[in-house]
Amino acid sequence: MLCFEIFRIPIRNNNKNKFLNVGIFTVNDTNIRLLIVGFAVFDNLNSENIEQVLREFFSIQKKRPQTLITSDFKEIYDAVKYLQYSPNSFSHVINPWIVIKHISELPMLSKDYLMGLLQVSMTVQDR
Repeated sequence: MLCFEIFRIPIRNNNKNKFLNVGIFTVNDTNIRLLIVGFAVFDNLNSENIEQVLREFFSIQKKRPQTLITSDFKEIYDAVKYLQYSPNSFSHVINPWIVIKHISELPMLSKDYLMGLLQVSMTVQDR
């Protein structure tokens, strides 16, 4: 299982805000510790660049992972979808923490709303 996440790092360039994209490859060791096994720095965040980064990483490793966990960037999704059409395909999973973060940011799922649902659920179970 391989995880690939992209972090956008703001840099200042001639009084303009610009972002540097850093892709980090991680795996878990046998003690479930996070190990960084590779990284890539690129200027443009597009599916072609991400596909090339993933393809090169797989080439260096001489095999593809069974499962690739990523964030939900559309560019990553498009790159992975294209790579999955080739031989030796792999499973693609969106990082569950990203999904939970997006759900928690929905206005209807505010803390008060969720606490209200929990109270209603507990009341129904008590009957």
